[in-house]
Amino acid sequence: MSSQRRARCNLPSEQGSLLVEVMIGALILAISTVAVLNGLDGAQKTGRVNKERSVSATLAQQDIERLRSYPITALSNFSQTRNVNVAGVQYSVASDTEWVRDASGVLNCTDDTAQADYLKISSTVRSPAQSNAVKEVSLLTPAAGAFSTTAGTLVVKITNRNGVALSGVSVSLSGPASYSDTTNSEGCAIFGYIPAGDYDVDVPGRVSWGGDNSSTSQATVVAAKTSLKQLEMEVPASLRAHLQKPDGSAATWIEIQVANAKLPGGTRDFAAGSPATAIDATGLFPFLDGYGVYAGTCAKNNPSFWDPTYFQTSGKGFVTLNPGDFLKDVNVQMGVLTVNVKNSTGTTNQVGARVTFRQGDSGTGCTPNQLMLNTVTDSAGTATAILPMGTYRLCVSTVSGGNQRLRQSGVSGQPAHPILRPPSSLSPATVNFFLPSSSSTGTGCSQAAVASP
Repeated sequence: MSSQRRARCNLPSEQGSLLVEVMIGALILAISTVAVLNGLDGAQKTGRVNKERSVSATLAQQDIERLRSYPITALSNFSQTRNVNVAGVQYSVASDTEWVRDASGVLNCTDDTAQADYLKISSTVRSPAQSNAVKEVSLLTPAAGAFSTTAGTLVVKITNRNGVALSGVSVSLSGPASYSDTTNSEGCAIFGYIPAGDYDVDVPGRVSWGGDNSSTSQATVVAAKTSLKQLEMEVPASLRAHLQKPDGSAATWIEIQVANAKLPGGTRDFAAGSPATAIDATGLFPFLDGYGVYAGTCAKNNPSFWDPTYFQTSGKGFVTLNPGDFLKDVNVQMGVLTVNVKNSTGTTNQVGARVTFRQGDSGTGCTPNQLMLNTVTDSAGTATAILPMGTYRLCVSTVSGGNQRLRQSGVSGQPAHPILRPPSSLSPATVNFFLPSSSSTGTGCSQAAVASP
């Protein structure tokens, strides 16, 4: 076969090769175009970032000069953030000042006879395209006589319950003038060259040892001196006290005490509007060593008065709180006092006899002879009272044949004032009364204890 004929025979096998070559060429051109465009876009983006960074630096320098034009007294504890529009781009400009000393840098948390030497002014600027802000810093020296001899500096240091300095916490002063600032990395808010006098220091959202949802304390600014006010503060916590009988069933009362040695006075009182099975205590500082919780207001209602290890060993009335805890549950045990009333020979139950329970203790928070409960005996001649721990003075009265018969505890021939103490079993206490067969005066019994005919 001739070479010409063979060539003609090979032509069908090469059909479409031109189309493949065109497609490959187009793909190469597309890839090259994308690479070129990406390069142009990256260069444009880099140029935009550099331009915005240059504008940020210019704005920061202008802001520093703006701050320098202010009176030095207006720059103490100065903080401001504003937006500046440049060619359609929003720039955030943050202006801040801080008192510093020549020898030690940032004015630290000390009580010192000296005051700050310089005012550090800073301006921080960023745009949406910047990952890192531009910051300009300068020092401003107060002119001679710029401050009155009646001005001083107050440093407020805030730590948590572990003694760790808290930064970024808002602090405000009110008194001869009003100021606000946030604590620095050392936990200090520095109020430089403010009028001497007494100020209320407020740390919103925090409580001190006294709790009570109050974040306010007092501080005094002394002229020509740096005064230090140290505060241990935390996010407040709360608890819910569930009142119980010794067998674990629900009991009711109207007041509880939460106790910790660091509290002013050692305790805080919380009351319900009426007898309740649960009472809330709010605005508490979360002490690391916890709280003892008990019913009543008298110091001798505190179970640890009778048993110093009660809260550690009973499993009742003790709770530890963490910052921000909300109504953490704690079971609070009360005592049961049962009074049995019979006739003078002990053979007949006295049904419907009135039994009055009065406080028999004195001391902090105690009201001797205060009426605690007033009830009557049931068909078995029994009256039962659920009461806080403590000592109680009882009076029993009834009327028979028109004769008033009275008996009271703690007098000759009668039971001693019963005491509800927290023994390990906390079993109910029982008191037996035998009423006289004839009328009696019941000296010492109050009118509330006298039964009606």
